[in-house]
Amino acid sequence: MSRKSIFEELNNYVPKRNTHEVIESRANHLITSIINLMETVYENYSQEEAELLEKKILNSIRSKDASKMERAFHKVKEGKQ
Repeated sequence: MSRKSIFEELNNYVPKRNTHEVIESRANHLITSIINLMETVYENYSQEEAELLEKKILNSIRSKDASKMERAFHKVKEGKQ
């Protein structure tokens, strides 16, 4: 018998009549989180590094491939060492 966490259950619960509102709310939270992430990136990296990371983050979203973003962060980290 498989048990799901409360978070998994809530995350998977999307009432049919409120699907639009749930998607809109999730999109709003996601965009706000990305904006906060980008502000943090620009505060903690050089202008050149922050621009590269911003480009890779947006490209990762477009291509649905998080590994592109991960590689960019590793590349920047290696450059700082």
